[in-house]
Amino acid sequence: MRLVFSFHTTPTPFLRIAFRRLLRRAHVVTFVSLAQLAELRTTFRLGGDNRLLRPAVKLRTVTSAEANQFASAYDLDGSSPILMFAGPLEYAEKVAGVVELVRAFRDLLTDYPDARLLIVGDGSLRFRVETEAKDLGESVRVTGFIDNVPAALANADLYCHVSRREGLPTALLEAMSLKRCVVASRVGGIPEVLDGSNGVLVESEAQSIATAIRNLLPNPNRRRDFGEAALRTVERNYTWAARLPQLYSIYGLAE
Repeated sequence: MRLVFSFHTTPTPFLRIAFRRLLRRAHVVTFVSLAQLAELRTTFRLGGDNRLLRPAVKLRTVTSAEANQFASAYDLDGSSPILMFAGPLEYAEKVAGVVELVRAFRDLLTDYPDARLLIVGDGSLRFRVETEAKDLGESVRVTGFIDNVPAALANADLYCHVSRREGLPTALLEAMSLKRCVVASRVGGIPEVLDGSNGVLVESEAQSIATAIRNLLPNPNRRRDFGEAALRTVERNYTWAARLPQLYSIYGLAE
């Protein structure tokens, strides 16, 4: 039997010594990005077989009916532009990035009074986002968990993954697979995916976020080109077809 331990998010466990002992029992430890591998290998003093195992998303097409149903459910008809974030509101450093996104959005409303920001997700720190957005009324909405995230993402003019700590967010890859133009924080494994040709990297501060968004919104052709390049990136590296050879190798299986 082969024991494989996989990191998806990037934690710093309180019981570091006990956690390190657990990891040392694993035959293979996997990480979703090279940045995560480097950080946690140092944090937990990991030797042994440490490998990159990229996340994978299923390529799919969202129908007009699905997208329209979501838009109607969340009163998006007539709203423009629509900005979106998706992810759990559980980790302080991640939620701090979402709060900065709300602050950037507040500044954008001066020029885009019909804009909407949807935070797709839920968690114990949801209140921090809602507290920051309380003066913005219906222009900012936290949806909670939803069943059809791709239908939500299909409505986004810009997908904004702002965080202060990441491994490599699957929601970012899902948005890219739907040809969304993405703005994302320069943290964790995100710079391993975005190279300036397929999306825009920002610092996790309101001013940097707002500047990037302001540069993109008036230019639909640039946003379209970023979206097309984003899909090509996912097709090349982040599908299940691309991931299967890695899984076979990690688990010692014959292809």
